[in-house]
Amino acid sequence: MQNKTKLYYGLLEIIDKQEETIEKQNELIAKLTNENLEKENMVNELLQQEKYLY
Repeated sequence: MQNKTKLYYGLLEIIDKQEETIEKQNELIAKLTNENLEKENMVNELLQQEKYLY
């Protein structure tokens, strides 16, 4: 019985760490997505400005 309890606590700890990892990954994905959108907007703006120059 005691071994099962240790096993369950170990599994709960693994699940907690997985949740932390997933949360960090989601934050990083959001950050990278925003950075990508900013760069895409900058490229579009530069393309628009280029049209007016030529």
